[in-house]
Amino acid sequence: MACFFVCVELSFLTAQQNAAKEPLKKNTRDEVVFEDIQQAMIRAESLDARDFAPQDMQQADENLAKARTSTDKKTRQEALRMALQHLENARNISEKPYAQRYIERLNEVYENVVQKDWQRFAANVFAQIEQQFQATKAALQEQGITEKTRFMFDRTWQNIKNFAETAAVNLELVDGVGKMVKDKYIEIGLQVSDVEAALAKGDAAKQAGDLTTALSSYKNAMAALNKSQVTEEFLAKLADTDRLLHALQNDLQKANSLFIMRKDGSLAKLKPFNPQEFLRDNPLVDNPSVPALYQDQYYAEVELENYHVMDIGDKTPGKIQVAAEISDESLYEQAISLWEQGVALRNAGYLDDAKKYFQRSRDYLIAFKKGAITQIYTVQNRPQTEDTLWRIAGFKDVYNNPYLWPLLWQRNKEQLDNPDLLHPGQKLLVPPAD
Repeated sequence: MACFFVCVELSFLTAQQNAAKEPLKKNTRDEVVFEDIQQAMIRAESLDARDFAPQDMQQADENLAKARTSTDKKTRQEALRMALQHLENARNISEKPYAQRYIERLNEVYENVVQKDWQRFAANVFAQIEQQFQATKAALQEQGITEKTRFMFDRTWQNIKNFAETAAVNLELVDGVGKMVKDKYIEIGLQVSDVEAALAKGDAAKQAGDLTTALSSYKNAMAALNKSQVTEEFLAKLADTDRLLHALQNDLQKANSLFIMRKDGSLAKLKPFNPQEFLRDNPLVDNPSVPALYQDQYYAEVELENYHVMDIGDKTPGKIQVAAEISDESLYEQAISLWEQGVALRNAGYLDDAKKYFQRSRDYLIAFKKGAITQIYTVQNRPQTEDTLWRIAGFKDVYNNPYLWPLLWQRNKEQLDNPDLLHPGQKLLVPPAD
């Protein structure tokens, strides 16, 4: 489908036509030159003057040919003046019928929508487009072809085309999903009241032009039907997905106790997050539906196309949104979001997709931990036993394992020239052990 947010230049709007928006400039020189004729020719042809004023255009061609072959300056000059006069006449004659041609093109695409009754699927959107249609026609009739009316025509024409294409796609989608559910229902050979009720509701909504309700009802029918299709293979995959879900749940909860470094060197806590509370509000479904595919896409994820209408009076380009730099805190928040989405997918029966979300969540969590710390340790001045990375790593409130000293070394390389040389008062960042 054509992009909704870009004003598409139509095939019949050529580079020559763009010159039509330029007003005729009177020649302030005493003589006419070939460049004047060339510019006048472009302006006339941009309005299809050869269709609407063929005699003047032919006279202009003949005078131009005479000027090119004449060796007498006076004769050449007179021929150029006559050519320029015929071209200006041709342009003036063509202005109104050329604008009418634009109106006819608008009428053609508009009538196509009305004849197919697409407007009943999105009456509010079509009412907005119809207002644009009438306003653009009125502007073309009153003002002819100008830069403003060209812009209005381009967007109105594209809005009508986009509306028709979107309506056709949505109707085909709803028909396809409905047929898929009905075919599967017949194939299974069951009689399920919930399925039949949802199918009847979907059919009635489609007949009334409410495609949103129709699609939702067909999805509900499929969900009810899939409840009876759970297999041992599916249950085994569900168990494997749940193991990954709970392992990541524990990792997220542990990571919530870590700190992030502010720019001023101080520590900051993360926003509190308790995965158990999320699962209490969004409990795991014991028997999720087995999802079905519709044209290589899970039926429950299939959505109607949105109707987008461009403003015919707005020439201001949209601002480009610049993505913000990813901070340590946002890495953790993204890990949470992906885990929560994975839980929702698991409950909907999309086990493969759920596992992908859980894995992406783990990747973000690992990236977060690389920058997070558990504490800042200040190197002490001990007369009897000097602080070393080995000794610090062995402290119970650090790692309780001296063999983990390389973690301290890797995290603090910027300030430690030698892992064996520590100085009292140095602030060591202590990264998590896992």
